[in-house]
Amino acid sequence: MKVYFSHGKESGPWGTKIKRLARIAEDRGYGVESIDYTDTMDPDLRVERLLEVLAREQGRFALVGSSMGGTLCSRRPRKSTRRPFF
Repeated sequence: MKVYFSHGKESGPWGTKIKRLARIAEDRGYGVESIDYTDTMDPDLRVERLLEVLAREQGRFALVGSSMGGTLCSRRPRKSTRRPFF
């Protein structure tokens, strides 16, 4: 399984919180990726980016989001037939 992290509106893809959570996931044998949304504040564009990343994922995945990133993760299932583990 791979864990995808989505950061908040004004933070970055590898802030302190995501680094700590990623380390926990890696210690348990999961792959990790933190998506960079820093070039846009538009939530719709961020959801589209998330969908593009997930379209390449063949295996099981979990979505983890903080603040606006959590909102993105919760909006994603409505736009896709694949169901993540939250």
